[in-house]
Amino acid sequence: SDTWNFNGGTNNVYTLHTYAESCKDKFKDVEGNTCVDSTYTITATFFSPKITSEEFGLTLTTATDGGVTIDIIADARLYSTGSDIKGVQTDNPETLLKLFEADETTEVADGSDLATGMVLKLLISNVEYDKRYIVIPGEVNGDADIDVSDVLDTVDHILGNTTLDGVYFKAADIAEDDDIDVTDILDIVDIILGN
Repeated sequence: SDTWNFNGGTNNVYTLHTYAESCKDKFKDVEGNTCVDSTYTITATFFSPKITSEEFGLTLTTATDGGVTIDIIADARLYSTGSDIKGVQTDNPETLLKLFEADETTEVADGSDLATGMVLKLLISNVEYDKRYIVIPGEVNGDADIDVSDVLDTVDHILGNTTLDGVYFKAADIAEDDDIDVTDILDIVDIILGN
């Protein structure tokens, strides 16, 4: 029978050995060749089917959207691209990550700028294992830019003319105090001015 064992792995990479042929008595075969134990080495990489960012340090947390808790990347960088989030800012194999518009069906090109509301999905054989919604602090309306329109949307929320929720609420709540107020507006203005 085959013997399987894991040798100590590093960074979730393990070497798996199988000993398929045992020649304990070392008899020679009919052609006079000495039987030799065969060892086959297979290296496998194991990873959690969750989107992670331990090396880069993005904040992976949750937000509430219409009473439903969703997983988010709370501090994606303005002007980062799909390639940045997939290839540098997350720990997962880039080939398993796909970025989608807020509708979750339209795939975003790797060179496109990230926007609040986009969705990063971890897909293995086209099966979704995890997804995280993108939040760029101050980028309230999902247009991949921080400008006066984000300030106006935040003011409209404070005045009760519109309601920001989910990732858009999180993007406007710069102070991270679960409340959108004048302080957040001033913080968005500071981002626009480069302060």
